[in-house]
Amino acid sequence: MLELMAHAGMRVSELLNLTKKDVDGRKLTLGNPKTGKEGEVVLIPQKVADRLNPYWLCGL
Repeated sequence: MLELMAHAGMRVSELLNLTKKDVDGRKLTLGNPKTGKEGEVVLIPQKVADRLNPYWLCGL
């Protein structure tokens, strides 16, 4: 979680609100970012995306 927050510049609340549909490969869609926009897309390194895959595959 810390690595994802550091590489994507995410806040704790943004990380905790991520769902499976918000993740598309290296792109994360933040539904309610602090910037005030309706949505924001964040790119993460491939290495971090690969580490996330097992969590999304098991349904967490």
